Amino acid sequence: MAILALMLARYPSMERFIQWYRQQIERIEAGELTVPARLVYEDNQLDLPSKPGPDAVSVEQLHWRTTSVHLELTIWRPDEFSQQRNAERIQHALPGTREWQLALAARASLRFRAKKRTHANPPLYFVEVHSTQAMPWFMGPVTDWFARFARTPGRSAAQGDRGIGHGHAGVGTPDDRLARYFSVLFSSNRQVGPHRKVVEVCFDPEATYRGVLFGTAIVTLMLTADARIHEILQISTDRFVKPMRVYVVKNPDGTPKRDPITNKIVTYVIVEQRLLPKGRKRDDLRLQYDVSAARVHLHQITRMLKAAHGGHIPTVAYDPQHPKAEHLGAERYLFPRNRTRGVGRQAALGVNVTMYPSCSRR
Repeated sequence: MAILALMLARYPSMERFIQWYRQQIERIEAGELTVPARLVYEDNQLDLPSKPGPDAVSVEQLHWRTTSVHLELTIWRPDEFSQQRNAERIQHALPGTREWQLALAARASLRFRAKKRTHANPPLYFVEVHSTQAMPWFMGPVTDWFARFARTPGRSAAQGDRGIGHGHAGVGTPDDRLARYFSVLFSSNRQVGPHRKVVEVCFDPEATYRGVLFGTAIVTLMLTADARIHEILQISTDRFVKPMRVYVVKNPDGTPKRDPITNKIVTYVIVEQRLLPKGRKRDDLRLQYDVSAARVHLHQITRMLKAAHGGHIPTVAYDPQHPKAEHLGAERYLFPRNRTRGVGRQAALGVNVTMYPSCSRR
């Protein structure tokens, strides 16, 4: 219960941050902010003590606490970030030295590539974090991801979600173009000269939000739906039980309970999926699983998939290596699987055409 409650409390704080971040991107694209944009994000988040004590037998006894968040960051585009780093490199290099010549050559290359770059692809943005003492909870996992990514040589070894390589997008990893840029950036960061600035933690907030969303949905379902991971991965828009059951929440006196802010009647919706459990292979042996606890997250995942695919969710085959692949068939799955790595272990969803890696070059 504590794990579930903590997850359901932490997801909204991530959602508030991504909404704030998207507003800043809108301001940049409207010309109200210039890149680099040095900003401060402040919020309050719910948390639980790391050592609740042996007598805590309910969530209420864990004593929720509110902590303040203060995150200092800079929003960058790759071009501006590379140009500034190279300008600092030129400034600190002694004229005539090899380092100075390499820096000048790099500046010329950056300018040439900037002129050749087309506007066919949307601009990329990422965040550089400036450490403070009151950073939000998700900066812990982000910092760990950055450390793994930055230490990984080459394009084929593990990155933050392990094993699909720097050049491939994932649930919690960036768009392909940004992943490739980070790979080069972090490789150069390992070759720090005596005057070169070490790159602080950089990440893609949109990718981090996807990772939190999918992780919250999967773990919530594992803790509430009495389902194994391979049953959760079967969830699709084709398997919802209809009609959904809607119950009116009532007060102790029997009157309908109303939301104190909107004055609307509070309802509880039962959302179920017909899934094929372990040991069963026929469609008529499917069982109904209650997925209501993750209803909000599944709805958000559905919106995200539709936004990436022109308003619809693609129909894809289930993991071909799974023994039930033939019986499960192709559906509009909400947890798409990579050919080599399943979402349940290492997520495989990106933001562009790699949103379903099993249908792309992989």
